[in-house]
Amino acid sequence: MARVSRTQPPLKEPGTVSNPFVEEIKRLINACPKTQTEIAFEIGYGNQNLITMFKRGVTRVPEDKIVPLATALGADAPRLVRLWCSVYSPKILAVIEGMMRNTVLSAQELSWIEGLREEYGEDHVPMFLRRLIKRAPASVG
Repeated sequence: MARVSRTQPPLKEPGTVSNPFVEEIKRLINACPKTQTEIAFEIGYGNQNLITMFKRGVTRVPEDKIVPLATALGADAPRLVRLWCSVYSPKILAVIEGMMRNTVLSAQELSWIEGLREEYGEDHVPMFLRRLIKRAPASVG
């Protein structure tokens, strides 16, 4: 009988992994009109087994498959990459966001966008901005 290290976390049953990335992948795959086989072929796999494993959280989506998977699922690739990094590489995400904040957005712009994300959720910020633009007077801009 093999000895199990006391420091090793117990394995979880498939489907019990609870993390935002896995939940989003599961939601996107379930909402996608394509079969898992079609998704698999689009991202370079020969069958749907890995797609099922991604969906259950049994296997991590490799870094080089996040964007192709997002494209196949019709999802926002930058958002999915950010979500993946927040779960699996939060330190790298912090470095990237730190660099991007300093070169792309002013502190004031960043605080406004973060406030919108907190208030409306990341998925609803673009919808909110579209509503805001429609309501803005024609002289603004």
